[in-house]
Amino acid sequence: MGNQVWENSENFIHEIVEGVALKKSDKPAIIYMGKCITYKQFVDKFHRFASSLARLGVKEDDRVGIYLPNTPQALIAFYGISKLGAGIVLKSPILTAAEVEFILKENKIKTVICSDVNVGNIIRIEESAGLENIIVTRLDDEVNWIKRLIGKGFGRVPSGYLPKHPKVLSYHEIVKSKPTKLVRPSGDPREKIAYIVYTGGTTGTPKGVAHTHFTYLSGVKYHRQFLRLHFKDIREGEERWCGYQPFYHLAGVIFLNLSLFRGETVYVFPNPDIDAVLTEVRRRKMTLLAGAPTFYTMVLGNERLDQYLDGLRKVKYVFSGADALPPDVFERWKEVVGQEILQTWGASESYIPMHNIPGEADLSLGAVVPGYEVALLDPEEDKFLEEKDGAIGEAAVKGPAIFKEYVNKPEETKEVLVTINGEVWYRTGDIVRVKDENGKRKLYFEDRIRDIIKYKGYNVGASEVEQAIYGHPAVKEAAVIGIPDKSGGEIVKAVVVLHDDAKNVTMHDLMEVCRQRLAPVKMPKHIEFRDALPKSPHTGKILKRELREEELLKRKHKA
Repeated sequence: MGNQVWENSENFIHEIVEGVALKKSDKPAIIYMGKCITYKQFVDKFHRFASSLARLGVKEDDRVGIYLPNTPQALIAFYGISKLGAGIVLKSPILTAAEVEFILKENKIKTVICSDVNVGNIIRIEESAGLENIIVTRLDDEVNWIKRLIGKGFGRVPSGYLPKHPKVLSYHEIVKSKPTKLVRPSGDPREKIAYIVYTGGTTGTPKGVAHTHFTYLSGVKYHRQFLRLHFKDIREGEERWCGYQPFYHLAGVIFLNLSLFRGETVYVFPNPDIDAVLTEVRRRKMTLLAGAPTFYTMVLGNERLDQYLDGLRKVKYVFSGADALPPDVFERWKEVVGQEILQTWGASESYIPMHNIPGEADLSLGAVVPGYEVALLDPEEDKFLEEKDGAIGEAAVKGPAIFKEYVNKPEETKEVLVTINGEVWYRTGDIVRVKDENGKRKLYFEDRIRDIIKYKGYNVGASEVEQAIYGHPAVKEAAVIGIPDKSGGEIVKAVVVLHDDAKNVTMHDLMEVCRQRLAPVKMPKHIEFRDALPKSPHTGKILKRELREEELLKRKHKA
């Protein structure tokens, strides 16, 4: 069954793992805090989860929220929701109550699974959001009792509380309940929403990127074909994958499920502790590693790096995604660890259409993955540009793995899904430059059109931060930009103009307003007060480009 599913991409997500379990029932699917969950056990658990959701009244095409860090429980929920035919809505566990409430309401979510650490946020908004069921799990629920005891004794596992509330259910009750026979989801996998992941919005609120089962499986299938074509020593079904990247992010969803679909073992880490990850990479002899550029920066800056080099040097391939890889990190990793970092390029909307090839790794976007087409568009018009050496334009992507829509945002969907010569292309918003290198066309990232700031692999919508700052009554105007960070990606900076009658307003005051409305990763790291912002003389629009150019000039003078 597994190979058939891979070939036609017209099944439902959970069916691939069920097919793997038929052939590799006793093989470890997940290793978490030393606990092994086999493929047979994994399928049984997500079947029980799906059965319990059905008993709670969740129906096909309803949407269920996952508000968890990387844990087996998140994966069990992911596949259980798919098995029921409902839509999976992934949310970062560090989002604030207000941010979660927006997502719950937008998707009419009645059931959510969260941890005992962030359940307080859910309880605060459960009535206004219209929730009916709140499933609460501890981070160590899938760990044996001895390790659970040790973890608590040494304070290694964050813990919260299980509130006494009529809508709260224990995760243990859910997965221990008797499984029932479930019919296969109805409908066309090409049209049925499989999952929704949220990314920074350009209109002040996050955007829900909706993928169908078909678009999702197409993206994973094409990535698998690319690996088969260019990574000759990868032994499908035998590799050991480091599940460090967050499951609620594009890269985590792709790499994690690709490994499970191939019958491999995934090592899951609930907290981004670099030493814990590197210890396990060495101890478990992991063979595949992926992370955002900031991950590699932190590894290179770890004062105990020498202790982990033997393990890192045994990793076959190292991948980077979620942001452009800084040149110094690329070079230092090669020098210190002796490996290439293979940069990938993609978005929540398109998965990974371009990927660097072993032996040819550089800072370009890489080679086009089979199944995709990548072209250069005029940033102002829906027309193709000639891709001659030195040409600059907006990268556009075509292929069956492109997302279906932004949830409840038809206008934003139309802006990025454009029809040219009868074919639908996704406008990425990334400005790239063409370089002819020995007869090969290569694309290099130059800039970003849309107001999205890449901070440590997260997409932060500048307008969302601006709206939070405008929550302070003394603010007249605000412009939020991303400024380059030495460790890779960008830092969030706000430039603010106060009303003339504002008195004694400080950076601390504005930060406090933001703290009430934004997740920590979205918080501005710098706030600068000015008398005025640069504006277009024709439209009065704030010229953020000039603010960015000022920052670059400051950096040059400091250097």
